[in-house]
Amino acid sequence: MDIVNSGLGEFKIDFKGREVKINNTGNGEVKANLGCQRIMVKNAGYGEVTLVGTADDVQIDNEGFSNVDSSKLNKY
Repeated sequence: MDIVNSGLGEFKIDFKGREVKINNTGNGEVKANLGCQRIMVKNAGYGEVTLVGTADDVQIDNEGFSNVDSSKLNKY
């Protein structure tokens, strides 16, 4: 699954599957509840991404004033 958000926008997703790619730029917000093998996040600008659930492979690229909260990811 590929999620692309640029500019203003708010996404709330529940995903169970193999791979998720999130590309969040501008002033957007993505909240993701996951059960997947791989999550790849690119977050730039003033964006915010919150990750909850489980993922075996986690790749995060965070730039600018953006924030990725993965504190609730892979909590067993």
